[in-house]
Amino acid sequence: MLKHLYKTAFFLAVGFLSLQNSNAQCPSDNISVSNDTTCSNASFTDIQLTNTTLGAKYTFYVNSITIDSLVATTGGITSKIIPLQKLSIGKNTISINASKTGCPTVTLKDTGIVVVNQAPKINLQVIGDTICDNASFATVTILKANVEVSYQAYIGTNRIGATIIGNGGDILLIIPRSSLSLGINNVTISASVTGCGTVVLVQKAIIFVNPIPMSANLMVKGDTICSNNPFAKITITPSSKSLIYQIFSGTMALTDPFYGDSTKEFTVKKIPTEELSIGLNLIRVETNLNMGVCGGIVSLKAIATIVIHPAPEPPTLKLTGDTVFVTEKFAVVKIQDSPVWLEYSFHSSQMRDTSIVAMKPTVELKIPVGAPRGLPVGVHKIFLNATIAGCINLSIRDSVTIVVKKDPTLSNENYFVNSNFSVWPNPFSSELHVSSKLTGNVNVQIVDALGNVMHQQTVSANEEIKINPELKNGLYFLQMESEGKMELVKLIKQ
Repeated sequence: MLKHLYKTAFFLAVGFLSLQNSNAQCPSDNISVSNDTTCSNASFTDIQLTNTTLGAKYTFYVNSITIDSLVATTGGITSKIIPLQKLSIGKNTISINASKTGCPTVTLKDTGIVVVNQAPKINLQVIGDTICDNASFATVTILKANVEVSYQAYIGTNRIGATIIGNGGDILLIIPRSSLSLGINNVTISASVTGCGTVVLVQKAIIFVNPIPMSANLMVKGDTICSNNPFAKITITPSSKSLIYQIFSGTMALTDPFYGDSTKEFTVKKIPTEELSIGLNLIRVETNLNMGVCGGIVSLKAIATIVIHPAPEPPTLKLTGDTVFVTEKFAVVKIQDSPVWLEYSFHSSQMRDTSIVAMKPTVELKIPVGAPRGLPVGVHKIFLNATIAGCINLSIRDSVTIVVKKDPTLSNENYFVNSNFSVWPNPFSSELHVSSKLTGNVNVQIVDALGNVMHQQTVSANEEIKINPELKNGLYFLQMESEGKMELVKLIKQ
């Protein structure tokens, strides 16, 4: 009997220990559950349980509806992939029950929060604005903006204005005037939400920034041309790409409406000459500017004149050069029988370009000679160009010779000699002698009265040469240059 009692007690003890060991492996309700934020265009969300019990079954609920379950195959961290189609847009609170055979079912103290954000729509309607240059800001309206979506405005890659979060209705983005340019501004809108990334709305907003009314400041400038010029120019100031201009002569429109040049402070418009008359043409420039909030419609008008001269036949010029000593201040180029509307320009290799307008039939141009900026000793060919004002491809070109001599003793000597050079005879008939007393080579040139080089030769140091130039009878000049020194001798071939 006693032995039977001992045996019963042993089995009761073993059962008690087994029961205690079984209870030690029951799932705990103190398990951590992860949260997640995802986008509606995703396929699933991932929920992680920390400190799970091996062999325990975990059942997931949303609003008391079972959405999924898993059996922990390991203790510790266990993940569960939940298809997104089982969740709703917005906040989803996931509660979890844990059960195991021989153990009571428990509800975890922690819950998982899964936020499913709606993917931003890219085809929303966007409305821009029209403001005045002195406004503080412009607005961009987004109709039916998505809830919890952040909207941001850009010009190019530059952010402008603050970010606004959508609420399901219409929202306004405030754009500072300092972020905008005068005229047309193309504004791009981005939409972003956590878990969905960033997209760009298809429609752009256009913001017009109009200039402050300037009707009192409109100025136009006409032109003076020749009848063979295909165009006359009208210059309009100020210029704006938001202004539309049109040009009239009387009631006749000379141009179609056109925008101002946005790259410059003025706009230049060409008017075909065939639309105009010989003589004086009164030209009217008009524009109507819709200023919007700046003050309605402003009318701008201004008058310019275009003068068209008939293209004349180029005249035959009568030119006279000059021969002077280097000690004189000027040489004079004289033009006779000149039309008073001609503009002359003169140039040579030894002088700066000079121009003069004929104000009377005889024109005299004084050309400086001698140091420091005048023509040096020598024979100089002066080239002349005469242009008829406003006439294209209608000009006269000619040349004249200026002779600058060293001093009065250098002309008409039978035997010329100084400390450096010797030349004889003069006048000459066939042969001319030239000798140099310098240590360097001497460049010798014979030029005619028009400045054309007829003969050129080099004389070595302390050498005498004979020159037999084939020249017609007449007046010539012998020019000798060496080591920065120059001599000029007047020659007569007879």
